[in-house]
Amino acid sequence: MEMTEQQTRDLEQLARITTLGVELAVVGKKLSAQRDVIKDLRKIYKNVEASIHAEIRNDNEPTLFDYKKKPTTPGSEWRELPITKLKLSSNVEQALRGAKLWTLGQVVDFRDENGILADIAGVGAVHAATVDSAIGELLSTLGVKTEAPGPVTPIDQLELDDGIIRKLKDSSIDTVEQWMQTSEEEMKDAKLTKNEIIEIVKVVGEWNSRG
Repeated sequence: MEMTEQQTRDLEQLARITTLGVELAVVGKKLSAQRDVIKDLRKIYKNVEASIHAEIRNDNEPTLFDYKKKPTTPGSEWRELPITKLKLSSNVEQALRGAKLWTLGQVVDFRDENGILADIAGVGAVHAATVDSAIGELLSTLGVKTEAPGPVTPIDQLELDDGIIRKLKDSSIDTVEQWMQTSEEEMKDAKLTKNEIIEIVKVVGEWNSRG
């Protein structure tokens, strides 16, 4: 009995499907055989990756290239003292290390060059005052005389609305001293309204008169 054209096409399609099924089975077997190999390779990869991480230094630990030493002069040995001598809280010490400040000299230089330590992430105005105090006490104990830093007054010590304080802090204006150096453009960036600016100026003025 002669097959119809449709039956012929069906048989040809069946043959192609059968061939593809065989190929798929072969690939499946090969893949199954490689799974153990892949698993072993992943273990090797993770071990090598862990070894690399172990070799890379902690970013909060200094290398010889990180130290920016000033020429040592008689009486300046205190500059090389580690910040651990300041006996700060672990969080503040970690913040200083994160800013690549590992020695007393580096902290003092940063403070003198930038005017304030509060800009360092994790320090802020309150802890900046603590660091300044610790530096003063240590240098006094060592008999070292340095120029005293300017006063630092946390902005939240002013009698301002919590919303205004929040806007100022969100714009990194953490101290009264920073506010007094804030430009008109920075006030706009802080999204302060005209009335809020007037209120801040009034309160700061009263604070200055008491000081």
